[in-house]
Amino acid sequence: MVYFSDRSLYNDLYLASALTGRTQRRLVKSERQSDFESLRFYRSAMDWSPDGQRIVFVALSDGRDALFIQRVRDGKVLRRFRLR
Repeated sequence: MVYFSDRSLYNDLYLASALTGRTQRRLVKSERQSDFESLRFYRSAMDWSPDGQRIVFVALSDGRDALFIQRVRDGKVLRRFRLR
């Protein structure tokens, strides 16, 4: 499962085991890089691809909302769609 947390004092996305609930690793470091100025966790959610290989989420990027598709295995952003 993927969840939002501010335990690093920033709003980040983390990957955790759905079986044990243990956090495996951080997927997105928000508010510390220009691609992810902030995550839209109050007005948004994230979702998994049907095959469980990718997640999609909304983040502020370059001053505008953008939809990101990220591969979970290595954290690579595969696509970014700027929203109007």
